[in-house]
Amino acid sequence: MRVHKWHMLIWGSLFLFTVGFVLHVYQLFYMAAAWGLLAPLSYLLTRLNLRNLELSRSLPSHAVAEERVPVGLTVNNRAGRRRFLFTLEDVLPDGLAASDDAYQVVLDLGPYERRTFYYQLVPQRRGVYRLSELKLTAPDLLGMYDFSRRLPQPQELIVYPKTIALPNLWPPTPTGAPTRTPIRRKTNQGMDLHGVREYVPGDDLRRIHWKASAHTNTLVVTEREEQHSLAATVILDLSRDVHAGEGNRSTLEYGVTLAASLLAQISRQRGTAQLIASGTHDWSVPFAAQGESETAILEALARVQADSSDSLREVLNHHRKRLSGVGPVAVITPQIGEDMLQAAATLQAWGNSVSWFSLIAPRFEPHSATSDRAEGPYHRFTESLRRRGCRAYSIRGDLSLAANLRGWQRVAG
Repeated sequence: MRVHKWHMLIWGSLFLFTVGFVLHVYQLFYMAAAWGLLAPLSYLLTRLNLRNLELSRSLPSHAVAEERVPVGLTVNNRAGRRRFLFTLEDVLPDGLAASDDAYQVVLDLGPYERRTFYYQLVPQRRGVYRLSELKLTAPDLLGMYDFSRRLPQPQELIVYPKTIALPNLWPPTPTGAPTRTPIRRKTNQGMDLHGVREYVPGDDLRRIHWKASAHTNTLVVTEREEQHSLAATVILDLSRDVHAGEGNRSTLEYGVTLAASLLAQISRQRGTAQLIASGTHDWSVPFAAQGESETAILEALARVQADSSDSLREVLNHHRKRLSGVGPVAVITPQIGEDMLQAAATLQAWGNSVSWFSLIAPRFEPHSATSDRAEGPYHRFTESLRRRGCRAYSIRGDLSLAANLRGWQRVAG
C-alpha cells in the first residue's frame, strides 16, 4: 500500500497524541496539534494564493502555418499580499503547439505587481483557432495538493496556409514573359513603344516621330501600348465526396497550399487574382486591388472545408459571369473523368487558358498500399487535357508538394 503524505500527518499526529497521553507530556500534545494542522493550513494558504490574480493574453490576429507566433501572457496581482510559487499556462486547442517555455513558473509576485511572460506558438496547419482559457496552478507547501483556476480569455487566431516556391506555372507568352494583356492607346500615354504609323488629321502633334518623319519624308506618329499585369483565377474544388487523406496529408490541404502558392506567384508578378471556392459557405473572392484581394483570399483559404454537395461543373456554371474571358484559370481538384474534361472544355470555350492540377486521391490514403496501376487513370486524364490544349499537372500525396515540383518544372519548361 502506498503511503501518502497525509497518511504520515494523520498517523504521526495520533502517535504523538498517544505518547503524550500515556507519558503525560503536554509538549507532545502541542506537537500533535501542530502536526495535525499542517495539512489544513497548507490547503487554505494555497487556495488563497490564487485569489485576486488576473490573466490576459496578447497575440496577433493572423499567422502562417508552421511559423512561430509570439504570445504574451500577463499576470496581475490585485492584492496587497505577495503571491508565491504558481504557474500559468495557455490552454491550446488541437492544431496549435507551444514551445517549451509555454508553461511559465512564477516564483514570486509582489503586491499589485504586473508581469508579462512570452512564449512561441506554432500552428501546425491552417485554419481558424479559438483559444478559450488560461490556467493558473499552485501546489501547496507540502506538495500534497494542486489547485487550479481557469480564467476565460476567448480569442481567435486565423492561420493562413503556408506557401511554397513554384516554377512559373501560368501560360507564358511567345516571348516567354508572363501572360499580359496589351491595350493599344491613341494618346501620348502608355508604357511601351508599339511602333509608328502615318500621321492622320486629328492625331496629337506631340506624338509625331520627327526622326522617322525626316527619314521617310512623311509625317509619322508613335503608337504606344500599356501592359496590364497578370489577372488569374484559382478554382479549388470543395466537393465533399472526392477528397481523400487526413490532416496535412490530404487532398484538401495540398490543394489549399497549392492555391495559396499560386496566389503568391501572382502577387510576385504584381498581378491580381480571384478565388472560386464554394462549399456550404461560398468562400469565393472576386478581383480587387492587389493587397486587398491577397488578404481576402488567404483568409478564405484558412476557412475552407470540403463540405460542398455541388459538383465542380455546377460551381463553374454558378460563377459563369466571373469566369467568362478572365484569362488564365487554374483548377485544383481530385476529380478526373469525362465530366472534368467537359469542364475544362467549357472554361476554354468561355475564353480562358486552363491549367489543371490533378490530386491523385489514392496516393493520399493513409493505410492503402497504392500501386502505380492505380495512377494510370490520372496520367491518362492528364494526357487528355494536354492534347486539348491545357497545361496539366499531377500531384502525389506520398510526396511533398516541393518534391512534386521536379516533375512540374520539366512540364513548365
